[in-house]
Amino acid sequence: IKLVSKNTCGYGISIDLDAFCATDAPGVGTPEIGGIKAAEFIDFWQDNPNVGKLLVVEIAEFMPHKDDMSKRTQRLIFDIIESIYVPKILRLRV
Repeated sequence: IKLVSKNTCGYGISIDLDAFCATDAPGVGTPEIGGIKAAEFIDFWQDNPNVGKLLVVEIAEFMPHKDDMSKRTQRLIFDIIESIYVPKILRLRV
């Protein structure tokens, strides 16, 4: 984040849901056993003061028909968006 934030007006990221642990994101084409833990990923974005220049987020590889009955992957998408953008919105209101 330091590197992409330096001397730029902003950056974007692409989040491939296939990289998350299969228990957190079952609704993908290639579920990953032992992948990224959703809670750790979300905590990183909520706790990182350097995300201020993040402008755009792309979320890829969601396959709703493969999601489980509790819609864990769909909820993960909402949680990711919320963890990234709610702190940015709250900072704008100050």
